[in-house]
Amino acid sequence: MATKKPAEAIGSVRQDINRIDDQLLQLLAARRELISRAAEAKVQQKLPLRDNIREEELLLRLVQDGRQLQLPSHLVTSVFHAIIDDSLRLQAHRLQEQHAGAWTDGRAVRTGFLGAEGSYSYLAAIRHFERASVSVDTRGYSSLRAIVDAVQRREVDIGVLPIENSASGSINECYDILLEKPLSLVGEERLPIDHCLLGLPGAKQSVLATIYSHPQAVEQCAMFLREMPGVRIELCESTADAVKRVQESGDSTAAAIASEYAGIRYGLAVLKANIADQKHNVTRFIFVSAQPRVVDVRIPCKTSIVIATQQKPGALVEALLIFRERGINLSKLESRPMPNSPWEEMFYLDFEGNIADDVTKEVLAELATVTKYIKVLGSYPADHLPRTPVAAGGAMQAETPDAASVMPPAAKPKAKKSAPGYKLVSRQHKAEDTIIEIGGVAIGGGTFVVIAGPCSVESQSQIEACAAEVRESGGHILR
Repeated sequence: MATKKPAEAIGSVRQDINRIDDQLLQLLAARRELISRAAEAKVQQKLPLRDNIREEELLLRLVQDGRQLQLPSHLVTSVFHAIIDDSLRLQAHRLQEQHAGAWTDGRAVRTGFLGAEGSYSYLAAIRHFERASVSVDTRGYSSLRAIVDAVQRREVDIGVLPIENSASGSINECYDILLEKPLSLVGEERLPIDHCLLGLPGAKQSVLATIYSHPQAVEQCAMFLREMPGVRIELCESTADAVKRVQESGDSTAAAIASEYAGIRYGLAVLKANIADQKHNVTRFIFVSAQPRVVDVRIPCKTSIVIATQQKPGALVEALLIFRERGINLSKLESRPMPNSPWEEMFYLDFEGNIADDVTKEVLAELATVTKYIKVLGSYPADHLPRTPVAAGGAMQAETPDAASVMPPAAKPKAKKSAPGYKLVSRQHKAEDTIIEIGGVAIGGGTFVVIAGPCSVESQSQIEACAAEVRESGGHILR
């Protein structure tokens, strides 16, 4: 009778895991060093920032090699999408530094943010410069206008301003400041917001009497706070200031809504995590300077402007058609009351483009002919970079014109007159293709979508097995 192999001690297994993790870190650092060298080569040889075909070949090979090693495709693509994203951002910083010059003359970049160390504005500042070859001197301020004043006095080089949140919307004060002050937008950062309820170590949520936080955080956690009707809400200048007040009070019946990082920074414990009303909560921060920075045309870029249109029917549409005619995507359209002009509006637009390229110059010149006011706030590197997707079966879905031109799109059928009751399927009623988005997957767009699933539902285990198979095979939607 064969003897059973004794179980391996968990401590020994964990030591092996730690050793492999250390090796992974060393390899990631070595890869990043090579990426920096690749960026230098692109600068010297004037090559584009991104090589989509190279990315496609890399991901396809890694997915196929991973399958040979019994690694799930989604694990391989998730890991290497993150690596590629970091690589592109690192190269973009290197290209921009070569193109526009260093931020400063060798000293740290003085950066003004809202609140104290640990606030979300502070985290956005640190994250924005972490790939740049500069150090950062962060300085906290009590208000957005105080930050802007510091920029104008040259007390700081850069100011960090929160401008919009995916849950609570636009921050109007920031838009008003951009119109009033002679500032230039030089960057943006989208920061995931994870609100936590923080208290002194040993504190209990059930005995809380006061909760401190910033007004935006309070608004974004309204549903959670409604479940605590007897608790008093105290507003602070920033989430980090709220954490400091709890720490300094020594009051176990007080808590703050802020990031987990702020809790760690000031010695508070997480009483409850993920308390925001919307779990996918992101704040967009803009970086402003007294002087504009020219952006290398190889770097994906946004331009922000403010316009005022004539007071006549269709004036705004006339301006927006300029973007449509050139196939330029608008990522933001916001209206604000025009100062000293009741019932008139200013419009803030963000669009894909760089004031250094000819198309954007043409757009701005044409806008000037159909608007009564236009102000260019700045062009800056876009924070969001599209990923190269992996299609079902490991084939790639290219996002490049070259790959798309392999098979030309079918000609759209000519619009025919339809019976009045058939508007939903009539090209005469709506000439454009219908695009339906389900969980971030666009059906009807320019990419191939795989929808798969069982012919009938038999059990939960069957559905889970099918879901795993669809995901592993590169499918997009389980039906």
